[in-house]
Amino acid sequence: MSWRDELDARGYAFHPAALTAGAVAAALAQWADVCAAHSADEALLGDYGARNVLDLWPAALHLLAPVRDAILGVLGPSAGVVRGLYFDKPPGRSWALPWHKDVSLAVREHRPSAHFTKPTTKAGVPHVIAPQALLDRMLTVRFHLDAMTETNGPLRVIPGSHRA
Repeated sequence: MSWRDELDARGYAFHPAALTAGAVAAALAQWADVCAAHSADEALLGDYGARNVLDLWPAALHLLAPVRDAILGVLGPSAGVVRGLYFDKPPGRSWALPWHKDVSLAVREHRPSAHFTKPTTKAGVPHVIAPQALLDRMLTVRFHLDAMTETNGPLRVIPGSHRA
């Protein structure tokens, strides 16, 4: 089954080993430098994550290179990146979430809208709930920079839930 067929059928697709070991090591080293340089920034969420990754580390966009063609094949040539998040869920400091759908988007500012609802602020960043028509034109790309096992916080997806 092709990557696109997986995505259409299940709502998710895997691209194993999209990043080489060298690319992962370089990304982790660069991220450590970013964290050191921005240790007082409220976008960094302690030792376990960060919002506004693209503001803190614009070079993170290079991580998308191995899957760029697959993404553009789904979204079209005018697709762009709207947000970057970082999570680190080390043993003993992880957390669980109930089943949910990510439907909020980061925005520059809150404005009155009939389409975007429930304005919130997360780590100083305004967010809104996006309309389904917009969410249907978006993808989430997730990179794992460490080994993924059943015990270290895998993302679990209900196949086909993208249609509901």
